[in-house]
Amino acid sequence: MSKMSNMDRVYLAQFLAGEKPAGYPSPIAELLKAELVSCDAAAGTVTVAYVVDERFLNGAGVIFGGIITSMLDFAIALAGLSKVGLEDSVAVVELNSRFFKPVMPGHYTATANVEKMGGKIGFMLAVLNGPDGQDYARASAVIAIQRRKR
Repeated sequence: MSKMSNMDRVYLAQFLAGEKPAGYPSPIAELLKAELVSCDAAAGTVTVAYVVDERFLNGAGVIFGGIITSMLDFAIALAGLSKVGLEDSVAVVELNSRFFKPVMPGHYTATANVEKMGGKIGFMLAVLNGPDGQDYARASAVIAIQRRKR
C-alpha cells in the first residue's frame, strides 16, 4: 500500500477480498459504529450499517441532520471508491440531503450507488433506511474522481 492510498479505498479492497479488516480507518465511521455490510463493485453499490445513540440528539430530541448527512456521505464515498483504482480517490464536491422522517437513536443502513461515472466526476444516490425498512433520508451527490498519475 502506498502512502498515496485512500485508507477507505484500502479498507474496501480488503472487504472485497474477503478479509475482515481490523478496525475502521475513519474516526467518524468508528464513532457512528459503521460496518460495511455489502459491496457490489461492478454495480458501484454499497450498504453500510450504523448505530446512532443519544449523543447525536439535537435540542428537539432527534438525531442531528448533519449526522444523518454524514452517514449518507460516507456510503456515497465508498460507492464511488468501489469504481476507482486502489491508488485513486474520490471527494464529494456537492451533496443534497432530504429528510423524510425523524431519525431516533437506533440501527440504520445507508445504501449508496453510482448513478453515472465519468472520467473526472460521478453522480451518486443514497438512501438511509431505518429498522422498519422505511426511507428516513436520501441524498444525491457529485463526486470528483482523483486519479493518481501513473
